Amino acid sequence: MKQFLVKCMNNLKYGGLKKEEYQEIEQEILEKDRGTLNLTAICLLLMFTGLFTGSLFLEMMAPNRTIYFLVGISFIGIWYLCERMKKGAKRFIIPLWYATMSLMIGYALILNTVLRNDISATTFCIIIIVAPLLIMDKPWRVFCFFCLVIRVFIPIDFHQKAYYLAYTDTVNAICCLFIGSVVHASIIRIHSHQA
Repeated sequence: MKQFLVKCMNNLKYGGLKKEEYQEIEQEILEKDRGTLNLTAICLLLMFTGLFTGSLFLEMMAPNRTIYFLVGISFIGIWYLCERMKKGAKRFIIPLWYATMSLMIGYALILNTVLRNDISATTFCIIIIVAPLLIMDKPWRVFCFFCLVIRVFIPIDFHQKAYYLAYTDTVNAICCLFIGSVVHASIIRIHSHQA
């Protein structure tokens, strides 16, 4: 039983690695995180540029025009900061990743609860699964971040939506949290063995 608990704690803290093994590859992980964040920022910038452009021509997208613009501008800033971090200051990569995930989650929260309160929070749930796959941080930190996110999401969802939709969103979000966390820990382990 004790070995099982130790193994669970190692998975939660360092993705199944020992502390020393994780510290050996930490700089490489930060560089991978910088590269992935750079690419993510470019892809999301292109996506929101397309959405903003579409909102200029399609009336059904027009109410979201301001959100598309602000989020797109934010991704320009994130991309610029990633480019600046190529030469140094890698200690800011992880906080910038969490800021990026917060921005994506904030967008999904507004989209799925405030603007459209008659449908399930699909975008929110997709982000809960996909975002942990992009960042290579300590699994406990990613898990705690998304627990906090869901803790904020649930009351807002219940306030904005009908009970049955909010209940479904809550169950889906919690399931997505655990799926994303397990896959995230596995990805850390796989990448560490490739290093």
